Amino acid sequence: MRWACASSKASVLRALPTFSRSAASAASRFSSSAGVFDACVVGGGVVGAAVCRELTLQGYACLLLERSPHLASGASSGNTGIACTASDVEEGTVEHSCLVEGTSLNLETYKALNIPHRASGTVYCAYSTQEYAVLQKDFLRRLSRGDAVALLDAHEARGLAPSASQSLVGGLWVKGEVVVDPWLVPIAWARHAWENGAVIERGSEVVGASFDEVQRLWKLDVRHRSEAVRARVVVACGGLSGDQLESLVRPSPFSIKPRRGDYVLYENTGVGAEVGSVPLGSVPNATSRGVFFWRSVHGVLAVGPTAYEVDDRVVPPPPPADDVVDFLKQAASNSCSELANASIAGTYSGLRPGSELSDYRISLDQGRQWVTVGGIRSTGLTASLGIAKLVSRLCGESLVGQVSFKRETDVHWTPLPSVPSIVASFCERADGSVVFSDTPGFGAHYVTHPLTRIGFSRMSQHA
Repeated sequence: MRWACASSKASVLRALPTFSRSAASAASRFSSSAGVFDACVVGGGVVGAAVCRELTLQGYACLLLERSPHLASGASSGNTGIACTASDVEEGTVEHSCLVEGTSLNLETYKALNIPHRASGTVYCAYSTQEYAVLQKDFLRRLSRGDAVALLDAHEARGLAPSASQSLVGGLWVKGEVVVDPWLVPIAWARHAWENGAVIERGSEVVGASFDEVQRLWKLDVRHRSEAVRARVVVACGGLSGDQLESLVRPSPFSIKPRRGDYVLYENTGVGAEVGSVPLGSVPNATSRGVFFWRSVHGVLAVGPTAYEVDDRVVPPPPPADDVVDFLKQAASNSCSELANASIAGTYSGLRPGSELSDYRISLDQGRQWVTVGGIRSTGLTASLGIAKLVSRLCGESLVGQVSFKRETDVHWTPLPSVPSIVASFCERADGSVVFSDTPGFGAHYVTHPLTRIGFSRMSQHA
């Protein structure tokens, strides 16, 4: 894959600061609390960043610890970047409730924080009468749940997906799905938390934890930190290492079962600018939401993901095998015949931190003020704000009678700089990282997601 204005990841590891701290408002509150944080969030992916943001906005003196030098460097660095809806998830589950709450907040928050997004919906395409029958059932189920959907015949589907194969039988348009920048979402959550007083420390791995029953405080031992962190409540958002994080304090109540997703990215030459503007999905099945073909918010054509369980948790995973790439190329050709002989720009792969159960593993250890947030599979980006709301309620329950929270100042809502401004920083720094011009104290952040990185690189070539 060719990335202009970007050097190796290793050089960025040396160049970036290991942590960034908050503004003076948080520092003054922290010092007045005898060196104790109200909440410590462990894990700086999209879920951990959303939780830190929500707790900070609620008035908690909040610390976010991320073991990597970079935020959004684990599962959040290899997702699809399409915010889905809740209607294809089983009702009555924690995941469903978090998705319902999250999707009700996402669009207005994307707009408020200037997160690049495209509210296009997704068309799920049937290429046989059998597949169309599945979509008909899915349509009725989604409709009964109040989702904004439309069942399309072949002519109607082709109106939204003119590039689709001639064998297209029909489609299901799920109008509430939104294409987003998959890297700027977690970065925006973290930046908003930081702007409102959170402390963020990168390169900070938690290696030990103990709870003082008398003082009702956690002490966290952090690698490369001279002093232990003390916090009233800990929120464990360990992602792919969630069970390992839990094992620091107890036998983990779940086991992470990584599920891998592979993607192929295309060169845009010879393909119409409108192709992929509405994502096209295959018919979902019991193990996967299917394969998507779409154009990212920065114009990159992509197809994926696959979905299969693996044992390795290393991110990024090794490149996909040739047969996997061939499968994805065929899927892309079904969605756009022009891609049959198109050049591939690159591939990327991600891991989803599922568990042995399909539902999220979110719970509160009331006696020890420890909130577990685990097993957040492929819907984490979409549900992150809903997960954060649930965690905020659990934190309130854990600290009832000890501390009451109320923000003493108004919430600041500084939107992200414009994309051209962000790309200018990406190109000027030439190390794969970005500094946000209006919040330099937030630090430099490596663009961990390949879909964003190649988009920034292409835009820099045309600047």
